[in-house]
Amino acid sequence: MVQIKKWLYLEICLNKKTNIKKMINLIKTVGLILLLLIVSAQTSAQKTDKKNRLVYDVNDFETGKFLHDFMLIGPFPNLQPEGTGTYYFHLEHTCLGFSKDYLATIGGEKAVKPQIGQNVEYDNGKKLEWQKIHSATDKVDLKKIFIPNDKAVCYAAIYINSDKEQEKLMGIGSNDGMKVWLNGEMLIKVHVPRTVNVDDEYLKLKLKKGKNLLLIKIEQGFGGWGFVLRPIDNKTAWKQVQKRLNVAMNSEFYAEDNIIKGTVGDNNIVGQLSGLPMAKVEFKSIGGKHSSTLNVPVGTHLELKKSDFPDNEYAITISFETEKGLQKTYAYMNTVSNVMEETRKLIYTDLPKAPESPMANYYRDFIKTTRWLDQANKLWEHPYGYRRYLDGIKNAHVGTKRLQSSKNPFDGVFPAPSKMKFNKSFCTINSSWKIFDINKTNDLIDEKLKYFWKNKFNKKIEYSNEKSKHNIISLEISNSKKIGQLVGSYLIEIKKNKISVKAKTRQGLFYGLSTLLQVFEQNIKIPAGIITDSPAFSVRSVIQIKTRTVLSSDFKDYINQLADLRYNVVYLPTDAYFHLDKPERLKEITDVFDYCKSHFIEPVPYFETFGAGTLTRTQDPCLDEGIFHEKEIWKVSAKGLIELDVPRILDCPNTTIHIFTKVGKELKRYVDYKVLSTKKPKILIENNELFNTELLLSYDAVDFSLFPHPASCPSDPHGWELQENVIANTLTLLKPKSLHISQDEAGLINKCSRCKARGLSNQEIMIDQINRVHKLIRKYSKDIDIYIWGDLFNDFQNAPKLGVEGSIKGLPKDIHVHDWNYVGVYHSDKMQTINQMNFYFKRGFKTGGVAWFEPANVIDILQIGKKNSNNFLGIMHSAWAKFEHSLLPVAEANWTGSSILGDLDF
Repeated sequence: MVQIKKWLYLEICLNKKTNIKKMINLIKTVGLILLLLIVSAQTSAQKTDKKNRLVYDVNDFETGKFLHDFMLIGPFPNLQPEGTGTYYFHLEHTCLGFSKDYLATIGGEKAVKPQIGQNVEYDNGKKLEWQKIHSATDKVDLKKIFIPNDKAVCYAAIYINSDKEQEKLMGIGSNDGMKVWLNGEMLIKVHVPRTVNVDDEYLKLKLKKGKNLLLIKIEQGFGGWGFVLRPIDNKTAWKQVQKRLNVAMNSEFYAEDNIIKGTVGDNNIVGQLSGLPMAKVEFKSIGGKHSSTLNVPVGTHLELKKSDFPDNEYAITISFETEKGLQKTYAYMNTVSNVMEETRKLIYTDLPKAPESPMANYYRDFIKTTRWLDQANKLWEHPYGYRRYLDGIKNAHVGTKRLQSSKNPFDGVFPAPSKMKFNKSFCTINSSWKIFDINKTNDLIDEKLKYFWKNKFNKKIEYSNEKSKHNIISLEISNSKKIGQLVGSYLIEIKKNKISVKAKTRQGLFYGLSTLLQVFEQNIKIPAGIITDSPAFSVRSVIQIKTRTVLSSDFKDYINQLADLRYNVVYLPTDAYFHLDKPERLKEITDVFDYCKSHFIEPVPYFETFGAGTLTRTQDPCLDEGIFHEKEIWKVSAKGLIELDVPRILDCPNTTIHIFTKVGKELKRYVDYKVLSTKKPKILIENNELFNTELLLSYDAVDFSLFPHPASCPSDPHGWELQENVIANTLTLLKPKSLHISQDEAGLINKCSRCKARGLSNQEIMIDQINRVHKLIRKYSKDIDIYIWGDLFNDFQNAPKLGVEGSIKGLPKDIHVHDWNYVGVYHSDKMQTINQMNFYFKRGFKTGGVAWFEPANVIDILQIGKKNSNNFLGIMHSAWAKFEHSLLPVAEANWTGSSILGDLDF
């Protein structure tokens, strides 16, 4: 099968003066020569010189056209050192191949002069040879070129001939990390796991007259491996950059001898561009009074006198104008110490031994988490990445030392009570003590008491009908003004022979009793006094993806843990919502809901109504969003076959294939052709007169490999029938108080024939689909709380990737937002969660933050949440990829309103 590329067909059609039949005859006559000429026009010209070097002439570069020919050598090993099995890839000290100079025998990475056919010796006599490679695609797929192709590195090289000294800008992207040199000088270094993206970084090539060597080293951990390279202009690059400023403005400042060095933005991105807008760079001391301001273009490389900055730490605010108005990003600078070394040293200093308690366990867990973050390179070997944890690590050490010497078991409670006042007397309980609980039921409170009494005293617990007696723990529902207003608040009064736990709800009694039992586990002799405690936030939530959402022992254990940590909302993903008409599936999820409620946790149904995992896609593959190919020219083989080069096509009621002859006659299905398969699509043409001819095909291809995530079609009527069925059953049969409709990480929109037939913009389709979902929900429940992820409607997050900027104007105001944007954690600038949450706060939406595996996110979410307390929904713990590292820090923050990490703020 031979396909004539789309651009050739378009070139014919766009030229109205061209007679199509004559053009077809011309193509047949000239044939391969014409095709080669056209193909060569799509790539920059190159040649091999007398020294067997692959040379491009800079004057032949076409802006936006990818380079396809390179000299390559590899693969070289990129293994971890022995004994570091617990470490992760993409650390400088665990990727030996990334840091090793494999070209040492031919001059080294800084002085090499590669030639096609040249040998390189490495590792005790092993040899590899430089080869010329042509890539048929814009992406150079190293996975297809090299074996082995995991845990490896390779080098790519080209020479660029220039007739004068000049600058040339190139866009580059790699999977995974890379280093790039021009004439032996390193331009950029990127050491992160990622996929190939066009123009992830840029290269400002300062070309000398003559031949210039561009050398690229590409690292591979596992998965995909490749790179892209193309010429680009500054204007286009800056437009691209403005869509990802949170990454592009990742500024790093550091002290080197008596000089402070840094770039106003990421050196690998804006640091390579020219002609960028002016930026106001403000240095403000953290903890001191000094400040300083500079005005320089974005991307400027700065060298400042260290003596001009008398304080140790500085917060840096960078302000500049873009097409969308004033932008601000942030950075951190330490003029005295190497924060990375200081923090790492403390991370690997063992905590002192302390008596067992929940708080001691929290300190140990926090240190374990920071070690994992360091080893997994989640701090990205950046000063601010480590500085965010330094206070927390110090607090863990100080707190553990305090527990060592403490004689008060209340110090070991987690989360820590907000107010505690003790006197000099003590209370000691024993097996003879009884429980007074006038509202007693066989609930979690009774279960906890029975379990504790059995394990502590090996005796059944006894209840009393009189609360005035001695040796009584009294559990009382009370409207005392001393008890906080938020549900879950409690009051504990401890006297010599009596303990009273008071709250306005059973939930509050449970939390108060939980505090008491934590204390009794450490010591049955406790100080007398008064403890008043309240949650900082009314919503303390988790999205449950650690276990399957069925009433298994694992699920019960997790819910028990959440209850003890005082989480009160759990979002529950399961496909049971799609099958509630089946009694066994309804009972399955009802049992789960009942168990959560018995633990004072409100269960919330969670399913995707639009996005990567939409409920419609899971029920009907025809509802995948396709990519419409219109009247594409394909040649029929001698056997009547057309084999499309896409993974799958949609052959469904509302989207199907159409085939036309060149004169516009449509072929009839089942008469003139039949579809043999939709996966690796094959079409059989029944009319043998059409064999070896060219036909025009219109079809919807399903190919999510071109996008970061899949998506469903929001225009197919059948999809809306399925949506309504699931929403109606969920709301009427389960009667939840809240519903999470996700709408997360859609990879594409308005690409298929169903969407295009509507004649709407991406934004209009986005607004339409969310309002249709909203209308369906309100049809079955007028007052249910609706939650959604924030990325697709946020103009600073995923909205630009879909081309739906401005869709926020159509998002109903009674939908609450969970902002999961934590991309700033991977960079040095101030956590972008703050700016992203503000995107919704400023528009009046109730909004909460999501921490994922990074406890430092908690600081930023707390800071902005407290400033918008009326609309703040608290912090959600999400365990994507089953990371539980933030479970305890989020529990602490939601209950106490503070964090072990301190309050590092700009």
